[in-house]
Amino acid sequence: MDNFTRDNADLTANAASFLKELRQQLNNTLEGIRRFTQELRPPMLDDLGLAATLRWEISELERRSGTKADLRVVGSERRFSAGVELLTFRIVQEALRNVEKHAQASKVEIEIEFGEGKTSISVIDK
Repeated sequence: MDNFTRDNADLTANAASFLKELRQQLNNTLEGIRRFTQELRPPMLDDLGLAATLRWEISELERRSGTKADLRVVGSERRFSAGVELLTFRIVQEALRNVEKHAQASKVEIEIEFGEGKTSISVIDK
């Protein structure tokens, strides 16, 4: 758009201003889409695993809302299939969003327990 504006001297000031504003809106929309897709499936989930991605999500919660959050990992952390890790992440993410929106909690505790043959996760707001 900058080239278009620069190369078209016949544009009125209003038209040039409109194009500048339109460009900013497009940039904001693209940034929102990037954030949205990253929140749906953070790349670190594949690279670093579930616990690391949950730590990131917790830091995002603290940044957004000021709610303090702690993650406790019990047992030996292990990797799951990509689908299981994504589903588990999304469930915890939704629980944290619910805490943020509805619980008016000052603190949330997340525990992931890697047991033999099972894994459990709890999200407790306080």
